Parts: sequence; C-alpha cells; structure tokens
Amino acid sequence: MTTKVLVPGFYTWANKGDAALLTAFLPWLSTHLGGADYVVTSFSPREDAAYFGQRFIDMPTRPWRRFHRAQELVANRLPGGRALLARARIAWFALLRRYLSTWMRLFLRAPRTARLLVPGNVYRVAQEVDAADAVVAVPGGYLNAYRSTNDWWLFHLPTLWLASAAGKHPILGPCSLGPFDGAHEHHAREVLAMARLVLARERPTYDLALSLGVDAARLVQTPDMAFAYEAPSSPSAAAQAVLDEVRAAAGGRPLVGISVREHNYPGHVDPAAMQQTYLAAVAEALGALQADHDAFVVIVPQTEEDARIGAELHDALRTLGVASRNVTANLSPTDLQSVYAELRLLLGTRMHANILAMTVGTPVVAIAYEPKTTGILEAMGLDHWGIWIDRVSGGALATLADSQWREAPHNRVRAAEGAAAQRERLAAAGHRIADALDS
Repeated sequence: MTTKVLVPGFYTWANKGDAALLTAFLPWLSTHLGGADYVVTSFSPREDAAYFGQRFIDMPTRPWRRFHRAQELVANRLPGGRALLARARIAWFALLRRYLSTWMRLFLRAPRTARLLVPGNVYRVAQEVDAADAVVAVPGGYLNAYRSTNDWWLFHLPTLWLASAAGKHPILGPCSLGPFDGAHEHHAREVLAMARLVLARERPTYDLALSLGVDAARLVQTPDMAFAYEAPSSPSAAAQAVLDEVRAAAGGRPLVGISVREHNYPGHVDPAAMQQTYLAAVAEALGALQADHDAFVVIVPQTEEDARIGAELHDALRTLGVASRNVTANLSPTDLQSVYAELRLLLGTRMHANILAMTVGTPVVAIAYEPKTTGILEAMGLDHWGIWIDRVSGGALATLADSQWREAPHNRVRAAEGAAAQRERLAAAGHRIADALDS
C-alpha cells in the first residue's frame, strides 16, 4: 500500500538550493517508505507544480499574498514600523494557533460546518492532513529568527499545528534550526514539542533542539539532503550551452566559480556597509586568483534572487579589469552540478552551491552567513574550508582562496570522498524516519 505523505514547508523552485533539496528528498523518502504519494505546500504552488510535475497546494497562511506584501511595504516606510509589524505577527500567530487547533478538531467531527469558518486554502490543507498517513516537513534552513523582525518563518507553522491537532505529529526533515530571538522562542519550543522526530543537519541545530526541550530520543543528526545528489553522467543541453559559452570566453584558462548573495547581517549596525565590504573582498580574492594563477571567473547565481547581486559583482570585476562571465541561464540543480564540475575551485556563499560542487568533486571556499555552513563543513572534517561572511576583509578571503586553489588537485579527492560519506549517512536517517512512522 502506498504511503500518503503531506510535505509542508517548501519555498519556491526559483531557489535552486531548495529545489535541489526537494528533488532529492522525495525519491529518498520513497526509498525508505517503500513508495509514497506526495502533496507539498509552498509559497508558489502553481509554478512549483509545473516545475516538479508534483502536486502542490497553498500554505494556510500565504506570505506572498497582497495583504502581507502591503503590510511589509507600509511597515518598512514607517519609523519603527517593521518592529511593530513583527510584534503584531507574533501575537497574531499565537492566537491563530489556538484557533486552528480548535478548528481542526471541529473539522474532524463536522467538516461541512468547519468549511464555513476558514478560507478555502486552509480547508484544503486540513483535507490533506486528514488524508495523509504522515506529515514530513521539507529539509532546509527556514525555521529561524535571528531578530524579532525575522517573522517569515511563522508562516510555515500553521500546517504543522493542523497536523498536530489531527494527531499526526510531524517529522522535520534534515534541517537547520535557529537561532531564535527571544520574542520567537515560545513558538519554537511549541513546534519542536509537537514533532515526532527532528533530523538536525549539523551539530549546532542538534544542541539548540536539546536546549529547547527536544529529548535525544527524538533527535537525529544527519547530513544535508543535497548530498543525495550524485554526479550527472553527462551535461544536459542547457548545461552544455553554458559550458560552451564559458569555455569560449575563458580561452583555455582554468575556471574559478563564485556564488554571491544578499545578506542582512544580523547584529551589525550598518548592513549595507557590510555588504559592500563582502563584495569588495570577493572581488579582491577573484582578482588575485586571476593575477597569480590566470584563473577565469565564472559567476553562477544559485537562485533567481542572486541574479542582481551577481550582475553587480560582474560590473565591479569589469571595472577592476578582471575577466569574468556572468551565467544568466536558469539552470536546474543537476545543470549546476555540470557547471561546477568544470571548475578548479568554487567560492560559494550559498551553502547548497558548495554542496553541489563537492558532490562532483570540486573543492570550495565556503563563505558562511549562518551556522549551517560551518556545521556542515565541521561534520565533514573540512571546517578549514570555510570563512564567516563578516570576516572576509583584510585579505582573509583572498588568502584562503589562494591556499585552496593551490591545493585543489588534492582537495578534489577529499571533496568527492566527503560527499560520498555524507550520502551514506543519509541512508541511516531514512531508516529512522521509517521506524518512527511504523511505531
């Protein structure tokens, strides 16, 4: 009999790291469950359904709806408005949890009556919860709130509340948790208390979950889901077109890749200045690799959100006289692997850019903006391959990049072997999920 699984928590296919996680997660889960039918909640269900060929539905609370976007627009224009909006949302979600928990019990007894009391998308999620044999949240790093204003993670919680109220305690797929600002900690404790099993993809998450009340019997430390990707046998037509373009531009020179992103630098008084410092350090490191090793720079956006900052870096490199190519094609995770495989080294700010590169044996310099990056590297015994995003200036990034470039032939073996070892560890985590659902 096929297991019916509701999979809450997906963001959007446009983030290739998230797309990689879901693409790897569903077949991996099917392997351990003996086959499964899936329904996934996401921010953009129509687009995601077309991309994955899988059934997607709206979340109970939809952050991209006009109402919530208008809130953001108004709050960001008022002095102190964003902090006020965050406090209002925290309070509203606390009330919503009580309402939905009570409403779900009514739904299970009298669904027609319950239908009159909620919007249609909430009712559809409740139907899928009721029909599901299990609720297993997607892997990723979306459950965190570094500051009180980091409130978007709250939008993921109502599906988990509905599942818990129906007696189907969710399993959290390989994820990073926290940190949580004090204003959000109560919600974090509540959602972790209802989880049947928590798969922590690095040690800081494991330790944080323990501190928030999760007992060790419900905790499993596991690798990131993207390690399930194996190297593609050959490039797709889309990847081959990009590779042909890059090779022609490089003229036989060795390739260094770069993945950059916007970051809000929690705890820093001037995030805009920090972002410029980061970009300047990246440009400095790439310029040094070109000057010292004749490296040709390939800018590879890991998500559509990174396209703007990638173009900004491309312009900065042109101003400095550093030859580079900015990849603008919309590539799948497997296509990205094909591109990364051609690089001697990747400087990756997006963690999944680093993971996909290592799965094809390409060594990395991982620029960490959250503990998930350092935690994953530490689990592989490669913590010296990483550097924090707020510590890249003063030549620090350039020095590490130069060292990694020189050691690249040796490190290719370490990257490939490390990724393979993480893939094997994922199998044990899959058995734990199957055991939890059988118990």
